[in-house]
Amino acid sequence: MPTEVIAESWSDSLKCYINSLSRPKRVFIILNPFGGKRSARRIFHSVVRPFLSQLTSCTLCKVVNGLLQRDDWDTAIKMPLGIIPAGTGNGIAKSLLDVAGEMYSIQNATFAVIRGHKRPLDVATVLQGETRFFSILMLTWGLVADIDIESEKYRWMGRTRIDFYFILRVMKLRKYNGHLEFVPAPGHDFYGEPKKESTSHRRTIDTSSRVDGDSKVKQTGYQCPSTSFKDSEWRSLEGPFIAISLVNVPWVGEDSMPAPKAEFSDGFLDLALIKDCPKSALVSISMKIRDGTHVNSPYVIYLKVKAFKLFPGN
Repeated sequence: MPTEVIAESWSDSLKCYINSLSRPKRVFIILNPFGGKRSARRIFHSVVRPFLSQLTSCTLCKVVNGLLQRDDWDTAIKMPLGIIPAGTGNGIAKSLLDVAGEMYSIQNATFAVIRGHKRPLDVATVLQGETRFFSILMLTWGLVADIDIESEKYRWMGRTRIDFYFILRVMKLRKYNGHLEFVPAPGHDFYGEPKKESTSHRRTIDTSSRVDGDSKVKQTGYQCPSTSFKDSEWRSLEGPFIAISLVNVPWVGEDSMPAPKAEFSDGFLDLALIKDCPKSALVSISMKIRDGTHVNSPYVIYLKVKAFKLFPGN
């Protein structure tokens, strides 16, 4: 049999196999020109584009929020979304590659999109005042939020800006007074104090009201699930705190794993809380967060929750 005939036969067989994997035939590309060092366009053209003619790279959370605001959200949200890490944190990409046993790199993320590997991901509904939005990575309050927001002026430093500003914030460490309430996941009800029966804490999270039930939220697209916590056992914790994070996946950055037991679609958020602690302990926690062992610190509370309320203090 001629060599070219054999080659064509192998090519046809390979195409049939690849097509059987239900991988995406066409993908829509979204570049975030302002993420990280603003190098998304350069990375796409120099690293990603050589692998394929079209690719998805996006600020995933914004895209998900946009899809869920559509009238056809229930159809739109089923569209697979691929992500190529070109920003500062890249937690979703890192988590996806890690669970697949792949090293974190732009090339491996690109190949994952090409292969069409898919994984369902929980979406958390967040209500703040009369605003509703959706979270897929992390919600944070305290030290981590301050570092993220206040270090924006050093964005030219890239990922280094986070470490740099962490040092500044530790030198002038703030303590955050507040009160939090949560519905623990099964087996996680050993933290905090039980809340007594109270109308302010026994509300139903429905599609037309806030958690505390005293304000209307405009209904557009997807509304939060009509989950009732009327019969749930709420528990509470009092500050001061250093940082509070609600995390949906294990990694929030390529070298930061605040929620080592987080799963993509278990229906829970992982609550990682750093209590008031000495600066030396905080530095130790920040070093151990790289491999998730920080959760063993006596200054860290780590559990899974179904619902969560935060009441900042003065």
